[in-house]
Amino acid sequence: MTAARDDHTRWEELAAGYALSALEPADEEAFLGHLPGCEVCAELIADAREVMAGLASTAPAVEPPASLRDAIVAAATPRAGLPPSPRQPRRRETRRSRYAAVAVVAAVVLIVVLGVWNVALQLQDRGQEHRLAAAERVMACVEQPGCRAIPLAAAKGGQVPVTALVRGREVSLVADGLPPNDTTGTTYVLWQKTGAADPSPVAAFDVTRDGVAVIDAGRLTDPLGTTEWLAVSHETGREPPAAPSEPVALGTVS
Repeated sequence: MTAARDDHTRWEELAAGYALSALEPADEEAFLGHLPGCEVCAELIADAREVMAGLASTAPAVEPPASLRDAIVAAATPRAGLPPSPRQPRRRETRRSRYAAVAVVAAVVLIVVLGVWNVALQLQDRGQEHRLAAAERVMACVEQPGCRAIPLAAAKGGQVPVTALVRGREVSLVADGLPPNDTTGTTYVLWQKTGAADPSPVAAFDVTRDGVAVIDAGRLTDPLGTTEWLAVSHETGREPPAAPSEPVALGTVS
C-alpha cells in the first residue's frame, strides 16, 4: 500500500501543476493518460481551480511563469531527513494530500499575483510622478518672465505630443506620447528654422519609455525671436542628418 501511495503522490503533484496550466508537455501528456481513471486527481483539480477562481476575482490575472511547476513540486515534496508519517487509512491520506496540494496552489498563485500587482502599482505611481513633474515644468515656464511654452502639434493631427520650453536660448522638451525609439539605430532630432536658412539641428535625443518624458535639449542655434518654427523628426542613425525627414511634431513661433 505504501508503494502504491508513493506512486500516486507524483500524480497528485502533477494535478496541482495541471490546474495551473504549468506542466511541461511530456508531464502533461503523461498526466492526461492517467486522469480519466482517477477520481482523486479529478477532485484535486476541481478544488484547486475553485481556489484560483476566488483569487482571480480579487487581483489581476497573470500568466504563470515557466518555473511554477518546480516551485509547486518543491513545496509539495517532503523534505529529506524527516521521519515517515504513520500509516493512515487511504481515505484520510487522500483527503490530506488533496488539501495540502490545494494549499500549495493557492499560496503559489497568491505570491505570483501579488508580486505582479505590486509591480503594476509601482509602475503606475512612477508614471504619475513623471506626468506631474512634466506639468510642473510647463507651469514653471509659463509663470517665469522670459520663458515661452511652444506647443508642437502632431504632424498628422491629434493631440499635441511635444511642448518646447524656451528661456533665452536654453530649450527643454516635454514629450507626451512620442513612441520610444530604437536607441541602437535611430534618434529623435529637434530642428530650428530661421528666415531663409535651412533648418538646423538643435539636439538629438531619445525617448526610452511610453508616456511622458522631459528632455533637456541644450541651446537653440539662433535666438528664438528669429525662429519661424521648431520641429521634431524621427531619424535613422544616431547623428542628426543634414536635413530633417518628415516631422512627427511641428510648431510655429509667432
